[in-house]
Amino acid sequence: MISINLDTNVLMAQRNMNIASNYVNEALQRLTTGFRINSPADDPAGYYLASNLNTELRAFIQKINDAGLNAQINSDGKIQITAQGVSDLNVTSDSSGFSDF
Repeated sequence: MISINLDTNVLMAQRNMNIASNYVNEALQRLTTGFRINSPADDPAGYYLASNLNTELRAFIQKINDAGLNAQINSDGKIQITAQGVSDLNVTSDSSGFSDF
């Protein structure tokens, strides 16, 4: 006859270690990203809104770049816009044929 010995204390300790490990991994993920919402599980509605805002922001920056300006997001989350072709714009406006009255 074959008997299987199960040590329930060891199984419970292993289960508790897995749960604690999952909590530690989740906390490390939140600390390393610095974001309040890291996944849809944190806040589904907030995650949806944040992803839409990120998409709109990227489209806005692309439109600024297409207009001949340089737009970038700083490390503190602010948009920095620099004009690259200011002298070209001045030359174009001087040669447009308009005059002051």
